[in-house]
Amino acid sequence: MFKYLLMIFLVFCIVCIILNKLYKIHYFKLLLFIVLSIIYGILSTKIMSWIESGNFTGTSFYGAIFLIPIFVLIFSMIFKVENWKLFNLSAFLGMITSAVMKYRCFLYGCCGGKKVPIVTEYGYLTFPSQIAEMIFAIIVFIILTILFFRKKERKDLYPIMMIIYGVGRFILNSYRLVKPVFGFMALGHLWSILSVFIGVVWLLLMSVNCKNI
Repeated sequence: MFKYLLMIFLVFCIVCIILNKLYKIHYFKLLLFIVLSIIYGILSTKIMSWIESGNFTGTSFYGAIFLIPIFVLIFSMIFKVENWKLFNLSAFLGMITSAVMKYRCFLYGCCGGKKVPIVTEYGYLTFPSQIAEMIFAIIVFIILTILFFRKKERKDLYPIMMIIYGVGRFILNSYRLVKPVFGFMALGHLWSILSVFIGVVWLLLMSVNCKNI
């Protein structure tokens, strides 16, 4: 586990250093934010796992998606950093973490996919759920990067990430081997819908606030 956390830390450091040329956050605060957000993110996935299954042994990535904003608001108030900058950084962290951890899932064989109606000489083909979600996280990361460089002072990367990630995860979750809890939908589907809903409401509130300025 440590080597994957180290990988997340190093990649996120590189991303933050690049973006910080514009944001100009003090490097001590930036480093502290990186370390604490990764630790808090791990704790958040454990909390969501407890909500879903009643134990802390598993991880649920949506815990980080939903709970990181609380950490960002607290950190920004304590250390006097504009919270939109930290939200943008957190959007990139989310996709970095998702990509690395799905690679870990692939190596360990968890989060497997369903059988698909494609027959090979070895039987039905299994949908490569972990690889698909890893590639999807990388694609979202690239989209966020493009949006950032098109408008460097934009403040909406986190809700945009929540919407894109929620839509993609809803689709991919349909090909994942999961237990339905509501019709054909598993918890991952419900969290995906919630993620899209929060992201849309967030953008609408930002739009209203901008018009009132």
